[in-house]
Amino acid sequence: MSGLLKKALKGYRRIQLQTGVGAFLVYLFTILVKGEGRELLQYILFEGRSFKEAITIVFLLSLIGLLVAVLVGFLFVLVLAIEYKLNALLKFKYWFVDLCVYKFFPSKLGKLLEAQGFIASRTIKMWPLISESRNKKYSDGTGLPAFVFASDLDREDFWPDKNYSVVTIFDGTKIKQVKDESGKNCLLEIDISAEAYGIYSRGGKEFLKDKYEAASLSDEVRKREKEFHEYMLSPNQGAAPIVWDYSGLPITPFRWASGGYLSIVRWKGKNWVQFFFRDIGPVGLNLSNGASEDSEEHTNIFSLITREFPEETVLLSAKPSVDRTVKARRFAVPDNTGVTSARRLEPLEFATVHNQLRNLHDNLKIQESNEDSRRISSVATQFMVSVKSKAAKHPVETSNVIYSVNPQERGIEVIWICKFDLQENEVILDGEYDLAKNFLLRQPAVLVDMDFLKNVYRQNRGLGVLSDSKDAQGGKVMPIIPPEAIHVFDTDIHLRKPRLKFLQEMLMKDNLAENYEYKRISDWLNGYETAFSEWQQGVTDERLRTLCPVSWKTLEVLLAHEEFQL
Repeated sequence: MSGLLKKALKGYRRIQLQTGVGAFLVYLFTILVKGEGRELLQYILFEGRSFKEAITIVFLLSLIGLLVAVLVGFLFVLVLAIEYKLNALLKFKYWFVDLCVYKFFPSKLGKLLEAQGFIASRTIKMWPLISESRNKKYSDGTGLPAFVFASDLDREDFWPDKNYSVVTIFDGTKIKQVKDESGKNCLLEIDISAEAYGIYSRGGKEFLKDKYEAASLSDEVRKREKEFHEYMLSPNQGAAPIVWDYSGLPITPFRWASGGYLSIVRWKGKNWVQFFFRDIGPVGLNLSNGASEDSEEHTNIFSLITREFPEETVLLSAKPSVDRTVKARRFAVPDNTGVTSARRLEPLEFATVHNQLRNLHDNLKIQESNEDSRRISSVATQFMVSVKSKAAKHPVETSNVIYSVNPQERGIEVIWICKFDLQENEVILDGEYDLAKNFLLRQPAVLVDMDFLKNVYRQNRGLGVLSDSKDAQGGKVMPIIPPEAIHVFDTDIHLRKPRLKFLQEMLMKDNLAENYEYKRISDWLNGYETAFSEWQQGVTDERLRTLCPVSWKTLEVLLAHEEFQL
């Protein structure tokens, strides 16, 4: 048992929040000896007693308190030892003590613990944010915080509505761009080894947005954002590294990691850029990207990207309908060196759920096809990302990507550029669904002519003007898109109304407003149905011409470097 105790004590700082149980007893005692509690204590000890009797009582109470403290301390260490052993054997991490601490731990108690040396100052500074995020509007009434310690992010069964595992970077000096001697090759260095906090749900994103939105809109932050983007646009031999340093800047924490891909699709004799229309902030034409779902993806960005690809882009053999079965093509993807391998993406679990939801919600039959897998080729770039963390001895590098830093949405995006062919009758469908609530997101897939984008960039040295819409969160508005330069795969546009009607019939009227899927479909139809119904005459609606921040930044870097073989 001594070996277990040593290991438990060694891991004390890792689960330091559990000291909250012992500290809570101290907290209760401090309440007791204040105000009326102190008067009551004095009356019990001293009123009507001799000095000797009072001293005897104080001594006995002190002795009892000491014995209780020793017992609590022993039990605490024993709990740590048992937890360590069970974690090793069962990998089971849903613990009542942790849950109670997250749910009830008072922020004021942090100062007491800091004074006693239980918790480091850095933790004390961040704990009020954790307590503040313990709010019904952010965590769906569970009373649990939406902003938590990063070490707890991978507790799969701990958090309600868990969608992802994201570290928040509060130290801006850990975000740095470096160029080599040629000035062409550019490296983004990220260090998350000292970052201790993160988010696991949409509530966490909402919390960070509300807390730091004003800071992200400041002139100082926008200037630094522009400097980071322009650093990538042209060769600058001997350029000094550029750091996202918060000296003189308001703090705007960044989410890590987020990655995805920009697909250049060869269709009908032309190159097109594939987007999905995003209807929640930032609203606009978005690249296929998403957040990390476990701690491995915090460093292995290519693993994140190759997971996102088959989850978001579903390639169907034909336009789906209720009276026929269509096949879903699989993709053969390259590894992170840019060399195509024979490996296939096999998103069996995710694809199975997606196909089941399509059948259940839309009465569509999609069959996974092992035939005619579509080969993807990688576009070589001169940009790479290096991630330093506690989990890896050495920084993990991902090459052939383009990255962007987007403070208004508090994100750093790492995008892989790839190409594949699309046959004339094939259809692209959004494969994503809400992991927590199990409903389809239905983002329409949109193709925009690459030649149109190139002309816009050459004429304006950019892809448009920054949007003043709050929903765009730093997006750029392109000129009016002519009908020949855009194509919308509208399957999910037409499927929304039948699904909405079904929800209206199945749900009680009182529950409609509380149903997230119903609200999202209803809001989409009210906001975007008319705009999308007119796309074949060209796109004039500003929202449909808005490129999300990651979209315009990635494309501008891509178009600025003519040496990239598109």
